[in-house]
Amino acid sequence: MFNYIENVFPQDVIDSLHNKYITVKEDDLLSYDIWPPLMTENNTLPVNYTERISKKDKLTVLSLLFDNEDSPFYKDTRIRYTNIAIQKISPGSKIPRHTDTALGSLTVFLNKEYDTSNGGNFVWWEDEESKVSYSVIPKYNSGVWALYNEGDVLPHEVTTVNNYHRVSIQFFIWGKDQDPTVKYAPEKENAVH
Repeated sequence: MFNYIENVFPQDVIDSLHNKYITVKEDDLLSYDIWPPLMTENNTLPVNYTERISKKDKLTVLSLLFDNEDSPFYKDTRIRYTNIAIQKISPGSKIPRHTDTALGSLTVFLNKEYDTSNGGNFVWWEDEESKVSYSVIPKYNSGVWALYNEGDVLPHEVTTVNNYHRVSIQFFIWGKDQDPTVKYAPEKENAVH
């Protein structure tokens, strides 16, 4: 099950991350080049962008998640095996319903002013058959996280974004022997990351 959390990082840290990563840059990676076809609906969605987070920022956020007693990742050594990137979803685009293959994930929202008219909500279901969904507006410095148990299937999506880029810090937690370069699991049609 996904969980919602507010005030993920101290104000000075989240403000620094916002200022550094909120804009689309010329050297950002294009979703068509690095995302599996499912995530771009075979390159029919507007292009999205991914920016690599600096090593210094990675160490800062991982330390905060590991050392903070209120963090869902408090003293969880699995966060040593985490890929972190800045995701920038373009107006008119979305992330289709899918499941992740990582051991856990965290999405932290970086847009300071965001409301329901902007779309880009994070939506999840309890399982593949569930008709009940949960939706989170991407509020600044809030997040959605999950640690998966063996066999968990947690379908989720990002609804169509309107007006401006929806920017988030995306964490994927991998096992010590898991290969994080595998971005697509063909045995599960809708499994990524």
